[in-house]
Amino acid sequence: MEFIAYKEERDFEDNYERAKVYNEVYHLLVKADSMTCKGCGKEFDTRDLQVHMYDHDGGWNVGLEKKQWLSILCEDCGYHTSFSKLRIGR
Repeated sequence: MEFIAYKEERDFEDNYERAKVYNEVYHLLVKADSMTCKGCGKEFDTRDLQVHMYDHDGGWNVGLEKKQWLSILCEDCGYHTSFSKLRIGR
């Protein structure tokens, strides 16, 4: 899984912080109703996800100082499917 912030790879303080965020995002993803792009309907390949994130008060707690708005980029159509559209609760 790759983490992107503002179209650049997200910097983490250390590998522990990166692993902690990876674990939190993974546990959120297993709660998804479906893993399909809301733009084109393609099934996401869960082995190769590009998760985009940025600070957002209405986002999810993923082990960082601030809540993060999370979305998955579809490599086929370029649409960002937010975790809320995957019906992943906060």
